[in-house]
Amino acid sequence: MVWLVCVPRTPLLCLKHFLWAQRTMRLFLVLHYVEQGAASSAFWDTFGERLALLHRHSAAQFGYKQHNFIGALPQQNTWHRRWSEFFIEERLRPMLKRARQASLLSVHEVKRVERLFPALESFFPDEPPALLHGDLWSGNFLVGSEGLPVLFDPAVYFGHREAEIAFMHLFGGFSERLFEVYHAVFPLVPEWRARLEVFNLYPLLVHLNLFGRSYWSAIERTLRRFAP
Repeated sequence: MVWLVCVPRTPLLCLKHFLWAQRTMRLFLVLHYVEQGAASSAFWDTFGERLALLHRHSAAQFGYKQHNFIGALPQQNTWHRRWSEFFIEERLRPMLKRARQASLLSVHEVKRVERLFPALESFFPDEPPALLHGDLWSGNFLVGSEGLPVLFDPAVYFGHREAEIAFMHLFGGFSERLFEVYHAVFPLVPEWRARLEVFNLYPLLVHLNLFGRSYWSAIERTLRRFAP
């Protein structure tokens, strides 16, 4: 199991883990205890700035040195030179295969998603691989005793940073101020908001595999827009 470590020169607070283990089919994890507090007036500014600095850390390719997990699901991180290839082969295909094996998606529905793949080859703007938390939703950060953000439970890898920004928008819980500061520190490519739905196909497929077919409707809306 891989956890996001505090990167040098990036003052982003991260929980340290003491141990993890697996007993039969269940996992447990012991984390460093963090006293929680009230958010400071600079909370969202600090969050946006430090997230941008985290994303400045790069690698030669997209992926990670080992596979890990997103929630309870295995997450593949084989290295790829191109983001579109990584996104298709290490993110979408494994989740489609899992959903089909569990009878959560039909053969026709899997093929509907796969029809989008050729368009993805030229869809994403060129970006260097960025160090991502990988599972950054509102339940995976808290306010520390000093009023600053603390992150935990990552699904870390080097990916396209718009994937992180997209997931943060999927379920909400983040102030728009965070994104304003992030953009000032590490400007996003124009029209990034128009690409959020495509990036979010992965977390939606993850949630479909974890929680059922109710997430298919959101996936289908994206397919109607980008692969009619």
